[in-house]
Order: sequence, then C-alpha cells, then structure tokens
Amino acid sequence: MNPAMTGRPWVRTVPFCFAVIALGACQANLLAPNPPADYQPAELWAAIWQGDHDARRDLALAAGWQATGSIEGERYRQAELLAAGRRSELLFEAERRLAESPFDPDLAYLHARLFQDPVRLAARFEELANRHPRHAWIRLGAAGSLIQLGDLTRAEEHFRAAPDWPDAEEFRVLIEARLREQRGEPRPWRGLQKSALAQGSPTALTEMERMARTSGDRVAEEAASADQALRAQAPAVKTLPIGSPREGDALEILLRRLHAELALQPGLALSDTLKRLDRWAEHLGLPSTWQASPRYRLPFGAGLLLRPESNAGALSTLLERHQRVVLLGSSWLQGTQAVDLRGVQRLTLPWPDLPGEVEILLAETANGESRWVSGGAVFRGFFVRRDLSQSAARAWKRRAKRVQEVELPEGWSARTAPSLLEVDRTGSLPEDLDLALRLRAQVLNHQQAEAATWEALL
Repeated sequence: MNPAMTGRPWVRTVPFCFAVIALGACQANLLAPNPPADYQPAELWAAIWQGDHDARRDLALAAGWQATGSIEGERYRQAELLAAGRRSELLFEAERRLAESPFDPDLAYLHARLFQDPVRLAARFEELANRHPRHAWIRLGAAGSLIQLGDLTRAEEHFRAAPDWPDAEEFRVLIEARLREQRGEPRPWRGLQKSALAQGSPTALTEMERMARTSGDRVAEEAASADQALRAQAPAVKTLPIGSPREGDALEILLRRLHAELALQPGLALSDTLKRLDRWAEHLGLPSTWQASPRYRLPFGAGLLLRPESNAGALSTLLERHQRVVLLGSSWLQGTQAVDLRGVQRLTLPWPDLPGEVEILLAETANGESRWVSGGAVFRGFFVRRDLSQSAARAWKRRAKRVQEVELPEGWSARTAPSLLEVDRTGSLPEDLDLALRLRAQVLNHQQAEAATWEALL
C-alpha cells in the first residue's frame, strides 16, 4: 500500500520534525550569532555637533533597522523618535517585528531597550542573556540596566561575557566607563577618550565631560569642552578671509584645543601635535602650515622649537595678524609644550656678537604651561609678559609700603636688633621679630636686605 494514501507515516514524522526544529533553535542560541551591520555614523555626528536639526533627523531616520540592518543605526532612529514623544509607536513597531521573528536576538534587544521601568528592563535583559549568552548588545544592555539598579557584581559579569563586536564598540566603552565611575575609580572616563576625542562620538564626548566635571577633573573637562567647540564649527569649504574677525575666532578655537590636548596628554610627541593642528586648522578654514613651519633644533637632538620670528613663514604671518605668538616645541626633559602670547608688540634690538637684531616680544597676557614673567629661548629673542610683571610689581609695592611706613624708635637700628638665628633654633617663626623695623633700618642704613628675608617674612 502506498504510504501516501494512508497518511500514517506522515503523521508519525510530524512530531519528530518539530523536535528537530526546536532542538536546532536551542543549539543556535548557545552559539555566537553573527554581528549585525556596522553603521558608520560620522555624517550624523557632524549634523549633531553643528546643530543642524533637519539633517540630524533625516539621517537618524534613514539609519533605522529596516534600511540598514544595524542595531546601532536603529538606536539613533529610536533616540530621534523618543525625543519626539513617539515611544508607544516605537514599542508597537518593535513588538510586531519580534512577533514575526521571535528567535531573532537583534529584534529582541531593540524591543527590550524601549522599556522604561528599570526593574522590568533589567529582568528582561537577564532573560534575554540566558537565551542568547553570546550576543554583545544584549550582554551590554543587561550590564547597563544593572548599573542603574546598583548591582555592580552582576553588571560586571554581563560586561565580561559580552563578545567584541565592532558595531557595539562605542557602547562597550561607555558601559565600562560607567562601571568605573560606580566603583569610584579615578579618571573613569579614560576609556572614552578614543571614541570621544579621536572619533567625535557625541554620546562619548558628552559623557566624558560629565564624568570629568563630577570628579573635579578640570583638565579632562576642558579637553571635552574645547573639542565640542571645535566640532561645532562646520567644515570649511575654503580658507577664511585674511585678517577677518572669523579668522581670529577660528584661531582662538584652534589654540584652545591645542592647550587642552597638551594638558590632557603631556607625553604627546611634537610631530603628532603638529599633525593634529593641521587637521583642526583645515576644518576651521585656517592655513594648514604647522607641519611645514621652520624650526630650531637644539644640539644633539635635545629638542625642537617652531621659529616664532615675524619672518618665519606663513604661520608667523597668520599669528602676527592677530597679535599672537605661539612658542611651541619639545625637549627631552619637558616633552611638548606651548605658550600662547597674546596682545603681542614686537620690538627689535641690536645684540652684541650677533649679525642681526633680536626680537623682544611684549605680551599683554599668555596661555600655556609657562608662568614665567619673562623668558629667553633658542629663538633670536625674548618675551615679557606684562600681566605677570605688573602683578609682581604690585606685590612688591605692597611689601615695600609696609616697610616704608614704619618709624624707627629712637636709638633703634639694624645693628642693635636681635639676630634671627639666636631667637629661635627650632625652625618655627617666633611671634614677634620686629621684621618691619629691621628691614626699614636696613634700607635707611643703605644695607641690602636679603631676598629670602623679604619673601619669607613679609
């Protein structure tokens, strides 16, 4: 008899087929699924930084799951719609997709992340992690939800179990930074530095600034803030007009970014610094002349310094237009450093045994590592900071006034005053040494008051 006529063999094979399918599904969950598409968000990030709301909305909506097959892209789309108050619409859409493909872990993750209740969110991610233990987004989502609840032990377990997927890398470093922050580690933002400063992720950069501000790390906070100010400028399509206010504003943004970078990374090589300056300058519409600028070289390769003289090339010309001078160089002992002199007036002065004149740079103020009132360098000149010299002069004037107003008692002189060494040998200052009288007597008797006496005792 033909088995097809009776149908019995078919009936017996149906349960067996369903069992094979179910078993295969269970086994597939234990294997690492294929990572979803790796979305490239650079264009979207640029729209976010530049405040182009229309472009940001259009790019975010175009990055959705249906168009790209990317979890990261759908997250941007969800964020855009959530900001517009369309959570219920998103949730209905995610539920429908999951119902059509109930074994798809990507869709399960995109559905779960829409939950608002933190307890329900963590429970759902725990359930999904049990079903799909090798899914990076689910593991990281579970870790993030448990951080919100303060369960750092379980959060770390999920974080460590998450495989390295390229499309989830930014999310991974974000979760790691939040774990460090909750554990009270110093500089918890350090893992965000590449995503934030090198790649320009708005989420990473904003989070880095928040963590730095919360922990009181002014250097990291300024680095994040200066980078945001740079990225907020649209990429220039041509060089800015020479000497224009826009050129001056762009130069201010550039030099602020320079100082923030050197403060954050004191070991940065001069060559890398110049490459970044050229890249930032091109973005701002300034001449990219930093790497091509002439330099002084210290003997035996001990250091380099960009030539700051007015005739040193295009960079000096740009800076001189805005009364600026940048002393930028590196040495074995101090690494790369920069001093940005502002409100500079240039003077020239003949110098013995030199064929030409040297430059004297009188600066109203400065920014950078140097707190010197004045300084000489390997370039043909010196600089003087008027702000610091005036501050020092005011301080010495106040000290001198304290001595000038003192009247000496009859018969009192520096010679009759008790010796400082004999008064107290314990190393601590006695209550009364008649210091003002002593110094006034020294001045009246044309004796030289030692600098240490003035500094330590006045």
